[in-house]
Amino acid sequence: MKVFLKIGSAVLFALFLITATSCSRNTTPPSKATAAPNKSANPFQGKPEAIQEGQNMYRSYCSGCHGGSGHGGKCPDLTDDLWIHGGADEEVFLTINKGVSGTEMRNFEVGLKPEEIWKLIAYIRSIAAAGGESAWKPFEDGDAAHGKALFSDAKGQAQCYRCHMVLGEGGRIGPDLSRIGAKRTPDYILESIVKPSADIVDGYLQFTVTTKNGTETIGYKKNEDNFTMQLISTEDELVSLEKSDIASVSTNKNSVMVEGLEKLLSKKELHDIMAYLKTLNGKPASK
Repeated sequence: MKVFLKIGSAVLFALFLITATSCSRNTTPPSKATAAPNKSANPFQGKPEAIQEGQNMYRSYCSGCHGGSGHGGKCPDLTDDLWIHGGADEEVFLTINKGVSGTEMRNFEVGLKPEEIWKLIAYIRSIAAAGGESAWKPFEDGDAAHGKALFSDAKGQAQCYRCHMVLGEGGRIGPDLSRIGAKRTPDYILESIVKPSADIVDGYLQFTVTTKNGTETIGYKKNEDNFTMQLISTEDELVSLEKSDIASVSTNKNSVMVEGLEKLLSKKELHDIMAYLKTLNGKPASK
């Protein structure tokens, strides 16, 4: 997911795409609807009134990230079978209830009662059952093997691996893409490739830091405390600076990625890269 950079003479491709907390003790046994999630069926599954309530909550809390129809946006499609943190009802309950640290998925333990979460899940299941065309259909003509080669080609136009890590290999300038096929929708990924500044992933906003001796470093903040600041530079190097030596820090509103990948690669090559990114879903590779 995202477009490339120029580091030196190389054009680097970076896909930026690159989505929960306290429990009070109750002395009375919880009802079936409010009990902690287990292997039993959702008590509201298939019940029209509960599904309608779930739809109302979805529109309020979920549609902004997962899309109005559940097919995803900035966050995953909820109508397919790719669930990084588990797709069983009790696993989805826990994801909504506790959230996922380090992602856009906040916790709803305080905001929603257990029965409300179950109703929300009932609605999500109903839209998944309704079916519909896969959001990946436009890229079904892509060749994933060729896309992987383009992604990793050190002499190619994309050179995605220079910025992104996949399964422990690659750069740190952009987000880790090891599960990008399940974390982001294809529309979001493609937009990130051709319009890298449209939505910069949290934690990868670039800063320009100038020291008192005139040295300039561009990169994103890795760590910061009262005395020091550490950056991952656009040269993929960890740079540590004493705050007492810093003269100014400015925010770069645009991505450091160069726009226009669609002009450097053919439509078929873009589709090949998209096909490869789809395979990065956290599931074991098929043999």
